[in-house]
Amino acid sequence: YHRIIAPSQNDALGVYDGRRAYGLERMMEYELPEAEKNIAKTGVPDSIDALARRQLDLVLAAWHDGTLEDDMRLHAARAAQDNFRTALYYYKEIQKQGPNDNNFGTARSGLSYADMALQMIERAGSYYKAEEIPAEYSPFGGWDEKAGTVKFSREAVEDLRRGFLIKELAVKFQSAKQFQDRGHFVLDASGSGHGMMVMPMQEIVEKLEEYGQDIHNPETFKNIGTDIDTFRACYQRERAAVLQNDQYKLIKPEFTL
Repeated sequence: YHRIIAPSQNDALGVYDGRRAYGLERMMEYELPEAEKNIAKTGVPDSIDALARRQLDLVLAAWHDGTLEDDMRLHAARAAQDNFRTALYYYKEIQKQGPNDNNFGTARSGLSYADMALQMIERAGSYYKAEEIPAEYSPFGGWDEKAGTVKFSREAVEDLRRGFLIKELAVKFQSAKQFQDRGHFVLDASGSGHGMMVMPMQEIVEKLEEYGQDIHNPETFKNIGTDIDTFRACYQRERAAVLQNDQYKLIKPEFTL
């Protein structure tokens, strides 16, 4: 418990609240029930001193009366804002880049932080609140007054998330299409020749579905820089090539586009 709630020298700006929220959630879900079960079986070990016993009683009582839950939700709400700020940073980085720049890594990182922001909003429950928040941390600690404020809300996070998803999949499609044109239909995810082999067109459809995008809507594919007929042809070409190659024994179920 002390390790979870204590700030660490390794905590970068915007990390502490997320670490605390996740740590408390895990402790309430796994460690405290297990501790209580063991105490009921064997009692508290004699090697634990009186002060540690008092602290243990305090933590268990705070768990049962909802104090730990409230603390977890409070820090989850703060962590959601921190993850939103980081996602916003990646969005600004993409805006700085030119149309021919490969934004894949930037978009993927931004998508990850937007996902975490939404997860923390869910954990926060009633502690989540849409509001104006400071936009950036100062390199010297505290807030950068010159950066001003930004509107934080679930809708703002979802807009960022959608933008990152579209950018990531647009880059992925263009790259996969170029490989297809050269006769490569299954790619090495590691880039080293020794990693897991993936079907990029299949992965694009899976990710669209995962993020709630309509794979039957032509507009979905227009957003990632192609049209539904071109994508459908690339998708079918990929599956046909993989099915003909005995090297690839496993193939995922087909989507109907």
